[in-house]
Amino acid sequence: MFIEALFNAVILISALILLYNRNGKPSSLSQGLIHPQYVLLVGPIIICFTLGNLIVNTIIVILISIKLRSKLVTIKHNFVSFDYIKSIIKNIIIIWPILMLVSLVSKTIFYEYSEQEIVRNLRISNNSTELLSAFIMIVIIAPIIEEIIFRGLIYRVFKGLLGPFFGAFISSILFSFVHLNLLSFPYLFIFGIILCLYYEKEKTIITPILMHSILNGIMFSLILIK
Repeated sequence: MFIEALFNAVILISALILLYNRNGKPSSLSQGLIHPQYVLLVGPIIICFTLGNLIVNTIIVILISIKLRSKLVTIKHNFVSFDYIKSIIKNIIIIWPILMLVSLVSKTIFYEYSEQEIVRNLRISNNSTELLSAFIMIVIIAPIIEEIIFRGLIYRVFKGLLGPFFGAFISSILFSFVHLNLLSFPYLFIFGIILCLYYEKEKTIITPILMHSILNGIMFSLILIK
């Protein structure tokens, strides 16, 4: 525990230094995301996510959000309007069958591999407190953290370096990898690609967060029903 805490502290300090480096500030955010300090920031974040330390992850996300707030959320949309809500529901209806097909193919190919640990725990849990905590984590916290990191930061970094195609590909591979489960890897990869497409289309991180949250909520409900 001490070694893990120390390692996370080193990673966090490195991220802070890279994020708030005052030397050679670029004139625009798009130029700044191509700056080496932002590219180097991706590695420590991935390591932190792989370690699974929620506190460190949350602190890093808050810092990144502060730094990128002007580009993460635009004033283009009225997020409580009927048209916007209708578009979110329409998007969910479109992508849900795609994700279910990918999940079915994955289970057919990787049938010998087990589900994610959190899924297995949900299936056997009868504790309402544990289920509530899991719901908050899966449906609220995780979508916010993961979208800001993988779409709001990593996708933007690699899009600036390599273009939108490779940006979506690399960020989705990393998004799948940090969940550390081969059975869910194809599902998460396609999910990541779709979220990048909607982030690019809508120009706001709110849309992928909402879609991620709703789809996680649907999956959460289906797990409990089964």
